Amino acid sequence: MFTNNQLDLIQSLTKVDRKTINTRLLKIMEELGECSQAFISYEAVSGCTYKGCTQMNILEEALDTLLCVLSLVYQIADEYNID
Repeated sequence: MFTNNQLDLIQSLTKVDRKTINTRLLKIMEELGECSQAFISYEAVSGCTYKGCTQMNILEEALDTLLCVLSLVYQIADEYNID
């Protein structure tokens, strides 16, 4: 899904981003919540259809979550000297 160049870019951006590991974990939870909201809207769960989300919205939110997870992995590897 990601090229090596894209992964290198994510890793480089993670190094200049000042978020802590705790903050990144909270951001992952936020993004996962947004992904869940998009999914329940798409599935027309009672009370959630007003958002009108599409499959593309679900994919976008899932990718946002994935980017946050990758950033967390890179930060943990960097802070704990894991190759």
